[in-house]
Amino acid sequence: LRVADNGCGIHADDVRLAFMRHATSRISSADDLFGIQSMGFRGEALYSIAAVARLELLTRTQDSELGVRVVMEGGVEVCCEPVGCPLGTSVTVRDLFFNTPARRKFLGRPSAETASIGIMAAKLILSRPDISVKFASGGRTIYHSPGDGSLRNAITAVYGREFAENMIPAEGERGGIRVYGFIGNSETFRGNRSSEMLFVNGRMIESPTLARVRRSPDKPYGR
Repeated sequence: LRVADNGCGIHADDVRLAFMRHATSRISSADDLFGIQSMGFRGEALYSIAAVARLELLTRTQDSELGVRVVMEGGVEVCCEPVGCPLGTSVTVRDLFFNTPARRKFLGRPSAETASIGIMAAKLILSRPDISVKFASGGRTIYHSPGDGSLRNAITAVYGREFAENMIPAEGERGGIRVYGFIGNSETFRGNRSSEMLFVNGRMIESPTLARVRRSPDKPYGR
C-alpha cells in the first residue's frame, strides 16, 4: 500500500520525530485542541503502522535539494538517509502484521481490503473536493477526482457522470449553521442509505438522527 502527496513535505530534522508516539503536526498549541478540523491529531498513525509492518517513508521540502528516506520494520528504524525524491511525502507499507500473525489472520481477501480502502477514498474525495485524489489498485485507476473545488465534479469522480447529472443542489442556513450539498431525484433513488454521505466541517460522520431528518411544510428545517 502506497500513499503519496505533493504537499510541503517533512523537514529533515522532524522525520524521526514523526514516528514517535503521539507526535503530531496537527496542533501547535493547546488552544488548537478546541478547533480541530483534521481527521486525526493524536499522532498514532505512523507509529502504529510502523510497529506492525515494513514501512518506507520518502519526503522532501521545497527548500531542500535532497529528501530523506526512512525505513522501519516492526517499529525499529532500519535506516534514515538522504535521498533524491519529489517534493512531498510518500509512505509505502509492506507485509502488514508480519510480526503479529494472529492479527494478520483477521485481514480479509485482497479484493475485500481494496473495497474498504475504496470506500475511504470516496469519502475523502467527497469531503475535500478542493484536493485531487487518485486511487489506483492492481494497475487500474478506480477514482481520480479533479480537485477543482466543485462538489458535483467530485460526485462525478465517485459515482459517474449520469448519477451526478441527476443530483439536485440543496442549501439552507439558520442560526449560524449552513447546510449544503446535493440530493438525488427519482433516477438516483436507492432502497437503502448506503450512498448517503454526511460531512461536518469537512469530516465524514455517521448520524442516524441526521440521516432520518425529513423536510415538512410546517418545519422547513426538518423535524
